[in-house]
Amino acid sequence: MKIRRACHPSRALSIASSPTPARPREALSRRTHARSRTRAAALACLLAVVALACGGDESLDQLRALQAKGDFTATVEPLRRLVDAHPDDPEASYLYGIALLNTGAPDRAIWAIRKAAASPAWKRPAGLALANAAFAAQEWENAIRSANELLEDDPDDVDALLVRANARLENHDDLESVIADLDRVIELRPDDVNARIARVSTLIAMGRVDEAAEGITALEDEAKASDVPEPLRAQVCAIAAAFANDRGRHDEAKAKFEACLEQFPRNMAVVGEYVDFLDQRQMPEAANAVMRATLEQSPNDSSIRLSLSRRLVSMKRYEESEALLRAGTQLSNRRAAQDSWAGLADHFVALDDLPAAAAAFEKSYALIEAPTAMDTLTLGDVLARAGRNDEALEVAQRLENDAYRGLIEARVHLNRGDPAAALARLDDVLPLWPNNPGARYWAARAAERMGDFDRAIAEYRQSVRSNPAFSDAGLRLALILEAEGRGEDAWAAMNRFVGDHRNSDEGAALSIRLASRFGPEDRLKAVVINLRNQPTWPAAVAARAEYVASTGNLEGAVKTILEGSDLDLTRPGNARALRSLVLHLNALDRGPEALELVDRALARSPDADALHEARGAALALLGRDEEAREAFERALAIDARNALAHLGIARLDAKSGDLGAALVAYDRAAHLDPDLEPAYAEAALRLAEAGRGVEAEARWAALLDELPHDATAALALARLRHERGLDDERTVELARRAVHFRAGKEGLRLLATVLDARGETDRAREVRARLEEPKSAG
Repeated sequence: MKIRRACHPSRALSIASSPTPARPREALSRRTHARSRTRAAALACLLAVVALACGGDESLDQLRALQAKGDFTATVEPLRRLVDAHPDDPEASYLYGIALLNTGAPDRAIWAIRKAAASPAWKRPAGLALANAAFAAQEWENAIRSANELLEDDPDDVDALLVRANARLENHDDLESVIADLDRVIELRPDDVNARIARVSTLIAMGRVDEAAEGITALEDEAKASDVPEPLRAQVCAIAAAFANDRGRHDEAKAKFEACLEQFPRNMAVVGEYVDFLDQRQMPEAANAVMRATLEQSPNDSSIRLSLSRRLVSMKRYEESEALLRAGTQLSNRRAAQDSWAGLADHFVALDDLPAAAAAFEKSYALIEAPTAMDTLTLGDVLARAGRNDEALEVAQRLENDAYRGLIEARVHLNRGDPAAALARLDDVLPLWPNNPGARYWAARAAERMGDFDRAIAEYRQSVRSNPAFSDAGLRLALILEAEGRGEDAWAAMNRFVGDHRNSDEGAALSIRLASRFGPEDRLKAVVINLRNQPTWPAAVAARAEYVASTGNLEGAVKTILEGSDLDLTRPGNARALRSLVLHLNALDRGPEALELVDRALARSPDADALHEARGAALALLGRDEEAREAFERALAIDARNALAHLGIARLDAKSGDLGAALVAYDRAAHLDPDLEPAYAEAALRLAEAGRGVEAEARWAALLDELPHDATAALALARLRHERGLDDERTVELARRAVHFRAGKEGLRLLATVLDARGETDRAREVRARLEEPKSAG
């Protein structure tokens, strides 16, 4: 992972759309790596960053002075009022756009700056700001277009050249032109070390190793000069070490990194690159030690504390993460303590302990001397996520702008199971922030719940266009398209998602499934080659084996894992593939062989909860229920958040006839992994068998909230509702949904039956006519 100083840490769990972006020159100077983001943090986001709502009638002179001091937040609301009062004043629009750009709302900044750019006197500054805003909003083509317009007037506009180079680099577009732009910048500004670093980074990306090596040597020589600022010298040092690693000279790279760290022990670029290197070399403990040592020297540095906390959570070392953050809450530095409380809220979000998260963020909020609207929105959001809806609405009332309140209210409507009201409220807000990825994401979620999948697809696509790395919008989009049978569209969506979420197991699994289901053979080969050496390879192998098994080729599924994966199944990190193997071997009546494989892995890693869960699954399939329960309980003793272990216990309880205990365990599994379909479906089936149809409906409905394209769930819920006389529009929508997602003749028959019950015989007749069509089987 790369440690970068980000925005206020609370934004990780807030409803903000994105952190304040790096400026173009800074963005080009860093090495770019796709980094995964925690699902909990991504899905927490909803709104655009908004600014402090303050009173007063500040003049443009006062607002210019505030911005000159770097206090952009305090100018947002006064400038909004000025623009409302004087919509034709280009300077007011320009300053408003600059304020929005520097407070993390580039999508909103664009329209304000575009208004200013229409004035000849403001064409150049507004044009440059427009290019920067488009870049910050990740609208690469628009950034390039704006920079080109400036360069038409002045081909040597260095700032425009840098923006264009940045945008092309981020868009992976015409790297030769990036080099040309940077060469021109260096020609015009020979002492611009940032541009020289950027040129080296681009050469590395292009594979022009010898030229990059020459550039690094020159940079290292220049960095020895006394007038080069320390941050730039540190950056040169880090890039030289990283380059040695890229060339396979790992010992040399390690030595260089250690020398850099000794010389620049508090520089986050150096620390981040070294941690990245150690992670690549599979030395996570050494990486943790580097971060701890840095934190000891800079205890008030929130970025390093929160980064280390997230690492510990990813390693399931929850107690260490919590202790690290609680130590930060005791610091005398008010901002560091505030950040640590916000980080603790993030920690609890990752653990799905939303009440604790809300309590922690309330502590953080209380330490803020002058809360901004952003802080207040975050508080309202985390309260809503914790189910404290009334308090969330009360917090929303503190926000002056009705649109801001609407964003919180939309979230509460979703909490209360009213997606139509949520979507209506978001429709009030979206015109103000059309490129906001969070608002688009939640509009898509609301549309899904209503069965409006055309709207959901459009909203997910817009969310991805606005910021593909922001959430799992691309994954959810691909899943809908796959369920509709639109293989090529699903493949395109999946490709983009995987590109921005390279550590997503779900992305890797879906990628290989789509390649297996819809693609030509060379596509599947390409996916395998791409994923084979990635951390997500075990998930991909399991998905491929499951697909092969679904075609009836169980032997092929087993061979996929045992012979075609090159996985060491005794390693805990490969437990997902091992568990898949257990299922397929048992289907072939080779259960004892499966158990032997799991026991061999446990002998090597006895404290791996995933392996104990796999052993429980193997034992349960052999009918050795008591031993299976012991294995599941052992897994939960190691990690109480193991959803599959809870599912295993639920199945054992259901088998023994203890439905009450089974439902509790099913609910725990679903809470820990909302996408775990059996946790809902099996509970619903058991409830229906027990004559508790209304409760069964609730389980199917909960499953559809998470997986709205699940045809089986839609069909089952529609049937239960019909059986108790609820043939309303909701039941019709569910039956149509089942048909839409390829439920086949069974879905068509149910839809026709429901329409008949409603007296809509003509429509029912049309549906029954489709039963004669060959494709109606789904």
